[in-house]
Amino acid sequence: MRLEISRFFLIFLLTTDSFPPVGRLLTYVFSLIIGFFVGSCPTAYLLVKWRKKLDIRKEGTGNVGTMNVYDVTNSRTLGIVVLVIDILKAVAAVLLAGAIFGKTFWTMGVAGLGATLGHIYSPWIGFKGGRGLATTLGVSLVLGWVIAAAWMSVGSCEYAPWKRAMPRASRSCARAAPRWSPHGWTGAYRNSPACAGC
Repeated sequence: MRLEISRFFLIFLLTTDSFPPVGRLLTYVFSLIIGFFVGSCPTAYLLVKWRKKLDIRKEGTGNVGTMNVYDVTNSRTLGIVVLVIDILKAVAAVLLAGAIFGKTFWTMGVAGLGATLGHIYSPWIGFKGGRGLATTLGVSLVLGWVIAAAWMSVGSCEYAPWKRAMPRASRSCARAAPRWSPHGWTGAYRNSPACAGC
């Protein structure tokens, strides 16, 4: 499942209609690092440990994400809080990289990739984490709302009939969303608020 999310990002990055200038390689490395550390904050682990005194890694599916938080704690509020924070940390990573290094697709996209990888492989909890769905959604909201809408639409259609089969819905999202925007993310990014004036 985690490989599917990583592949989702790579499909977008490798099917865009332009490639980054090699001369800015160091900028992209720093963007990736910034995104990774912002995204690595283990929201679900910290909140469940604080509120319920449980190690989410050892409960339910062991996934450090929204659905497992809800299943383990039976708290819709806690699940929503985890979801919102995970989305916002991805948004913050992308916008921070854009503010520091410039609002280009590649600078912000690489930071988004870093945020998602940080969420999936958080070094603070033994390189474990969630599936990366909320962080991917957060990145998509900044770089291309069309893709975010596609992600949620496909996920909802798969999720309901298969009785909360989240892994199945997640895979469908990762495979289908790239087809919803011409030229991958760059096409969606040019029409997004983040690109205003860029």
